[in-house]
Amino acid sequence: MFTFLLRVCVAVAALAALPAQAQTELSLERTLQLAQARSQQLVAQDANAAAARDMAIAAGQRPDPTLKAGITDLPVGGLAHVDHCLPL
Repeated sequence: MFTFLLRVCVAVAALAALPAQAQTELSLERTLQLAQARSQQLVAQDANAAAARDMAIAAGQRPDPTLKAGITDLPVGGLAHVDHCLPL
C-alpha cells in the first residue's frame, strides 16, 4: 500500500514538472512507468526489503556447532618431575 502511494506521489510530481503541453500527451500508466524508472527510492526500498527478509531467515537458523575439548590432570612439565618416582 505504501509503495503504491509513493508511486502515485512520484507520478504527480513528474506531471507537475512537465511543461503544460506535455501533460496532455502522457497517460497515467506511462507517467507511472517513467516515475518508477527514475525513482532511486524504489530501488533502495526493494533492497531494504530484501535485506530484512534475509535477516529474518538468518535469525531463525541455529548457530554453527562448535567442539571444545580439554584434558585435565595432565602434567605440563613433561616427565622431569616424575623421574624421582621411577626405579632405575
